[in-house]
Amino acid sequence: MKKRLIMLILLISTIQASQYYADLTIKVDNSGFTTITGNTNYPNLTINDYPGYTSKKGNYWMLNITKPEQFSEFIYTIQLPETASINYIKTTGTVNIQNQGTTLIIKGYGENKQLSIIIQYQINKTKNNFLETAIIITTLIIILIIFQLFYKKKKTKTKKTTNKKKQTRILPLPERQKQIMKLLTETNKPLTQAQIRKKLKIPKASTSRNINSLELKGLITKEKIGITNIIKIKKQ
Repeated sequence: MKKRLIMLILLISTIQASQYYADLTIKVDNSGFTTITGNTNYPNLTINDYPGYTSKKGNYWMLNITKPEQFSEFIYTIQLPETASINYIKTTGTVNIQNQGTTLIIKGYGENKQLSIIIQYQINKTKNNFLETAIIITTLIIILIIFQLFYKKKKTKTKKTTNKKKQTRILPLPERQKQIMKLLTETNKPLTQAQIRKKLKIPKASTSRNINSLELKGLITKEKIGITNIIKIKKQ
């Protein structure tokens, strides 16, 4: 009687175990967090952002999803992190590996077996050059902007200094030289030295001396035509 009871319990357990099924989508992110979605009657198999299925040693990650109970049927699709490469894979049932761009997709299927998925993989850092390149380009752009602002500021400062020097050169003129410059500016045309002397009513020697001084300062030009000196403002 006792033997029959034990056999009955074992039979019931076997029947119940064979009723487990799973149709799963498994996604693993760069940090090793696993999200399992889909249809299954196995308790607590679907889960979100679970770190317990993965481990890391050096540059290698290990994904291990193993359930000791027997499944009447299981189907799964695993999406590893982008740029991951598989070193080895051990699973129950049949398995197929596909590439979708830079992402590996593993598809598996089994009947009347334990659900066991063991994958060792690594994430290739060389594929992250896009982010590194973006950071480098952004840094170079910032440096270029700073350089342009500095150059513009320096150019403006130089221009102001030049203008200041010009003003310094023009402003401290003696009164008669100021009168000569004002006359030439208001007349807006060349005048003879004699015309300047007559209009300003200043002595001939003083006129000649001040015109020579203005010419040396680079404010006017003097052109001799015959015995006449033509005076005009020098273009800067």
